[in-house]
Amino acid sequence: MAVTPAGGLVLEREPSPSDGSDRRTSDEDRPNPNRSTRRGLHPDLRRRVDGWVRRTLVPERLLIVIIGLYASYFSALLVMRHERFATYDYDLGIFDQAVWQLSQGESFMSLRGLDFWGHHVEPAMALFVPFYWMGAGASTLNVAMVVSLALGANPVFRLAKRLTSNEWFSLVLASAYLVHYSSQWILQETFHPEVMAVAPMLAAWVAASEERWKAFAAWLVFAIAWKEDVAMAAAMMGIVLGLRGHRKAGGLTFLGAAGWFLFATEVILPAFGGDAPFYGGLYGDLGTTPLDVAKTGLTDPLLVGGVLVENHAVGDFRDLLAPYGLLSLRSPLPLLMAVPQFFASHLTITSFSTGNKIHYVAMPLVAATISMVEGVGRVRPSLRPWAVGLIAASCLAVSSAWGANHFSVQYDNAIWWHPENPRQAVLEEAVGLIPDDAPISASYAFAPKLAHRTHAYGFPNPWVSTNWAVDPSDLPDPSIIEWLVIDFEHLGPEGRDQLHVILTEEPWEIVMSESNIVVARRLD
Repeated sequence: MAVTPAGGLVLEREPSPSDGSDRRTSDEDRPNPNRSTRRGLHPDLRRRVDGWVRRTLVPERLLIVIIGLYASYFSALLVMRHERFATYDYDLGIFDQAVWQLSQGESFMSLRGLDFWGHHVEPAMALFVPFYWMGAGASTLNVAMVVSLALGANPVFRLAKRLTSNEWFSLVLASAYLVHYSSQWILQETFHPEVMAVAPMLAAWVAASEERWKAFAAWLVFAIAWKEDVAMAAAMMGIVLGLRGHRKAGGLTFLGAAGWFLFATEVILPAFGGDAPFYGGLYGDLGTTPLDVAKTGLTDPLLVGGVLVENHAVGDFRDLLAPYGLLSLRSPLPLLMAVPQFFASHLTITSFSTGNKIHYVAMPLVAATISMVEGVGRVRPSLRPWAVGLIAASCLAVSSAWGANHFSVQYDNAIWWHPENPRQAVLEEAVGLIPDDAPISASYAFAPKLAHRTHAYGFPNPWVSTNWAVDPSDLPDPSIIEWLVIDFEHLGPEGRDQLHVILTEEPWEIVMSESNIVVARRLD
């Protein structure tokens, strides 16, 4: 038996004395490089195609393509959403104005009624300042968040590659992180600084697992700089490292992260935001500060347990792990990193802070992803393909049912962008009427378009306190407002009554009134 040039097999007769053992190859059997093979490809062309496939279809390059497509898709959705007036003062307008104020050497956020340093401790936000000097705005923040979250797939891939020694398995697990429905919803919520910390936290863990301690420290500091409560997850990361034998690194990590969190919450925030933090009312009887809530947990665990049950904490934890086929439970220790932020969001008395579709799930998502990858690494090699397949199937199924992408049944429940409609031109015209530096009070969908000014307020502020700082008495004199930009479709009965009083009792000129949009200018 012999192999033909085309890769087929031919049978040869055993040599016999009659035909001799030195039988010559005929012209028909002899390879001819200038003749096409029986499979239709010239040998040289076939070698080139095979080489291109080997060079191109490799997991690392496919990961780059997947990250690029993911970032492009969600960036386009968010940019379109902002252009179609479907972003709001809470929270995109707040962060947009915060960075603009920093770029002007100021720090007071009139949309929130708080100083930048009294709202949260987020020094990494200053990284956007140079871009704002060049004219950047809210869409820059959104795109940066999307790209940052997408890049988190790279450390997931590296960790999986080290633990499974299989690049294709690693590609599936990195893609599962992107497909996780929580990843999609926190992008849908528009920019939040802690989402920027997801990729650095994952990179820090990979560096620690490889014992690259300088890189670990750099990534961790970068992550913590995005928001003070990320330090709680970092402190728990230190505990996990200590329990796994890295006592020095783990101890230093815990002390550094916990120390920064206490300094941020007990020194910086009170110094700029007042004695009581603005979120003090979110925890009801549990307390007004993180330390108060922790003390209540020790002295009255039944009260804390009741709040957790009421806020469906167990179900939310299960649903967080469901896209990963619950394989995160195979390596549960890293899940400790999820505890602080998960409990902090599920101990509030407000409904908007619980669940897995808001930015508070950022650090729990990091913990669940790390545990998932480690869980697969702990599966026997013979069963590992099944584990990876389970994760792929679970992620796709859950994303289709609960995700915020076009292929999900929940897509219409997400706020991405509105189709083009006759009001689009009117909305743009209304914004164009407002001078660049004029003090304004605007409906919540107008605020992100008009946030680059010292005095921008979400109506009915500053006449009536609505989500304003800590002390409503700190509202400025409404007479500073020169322009009103109001969308009646965003006003309830009380808001309409308040607007009627303002327009009738104060000197205003109606500059525009069309399609339920009213623009008014204060008369001198």
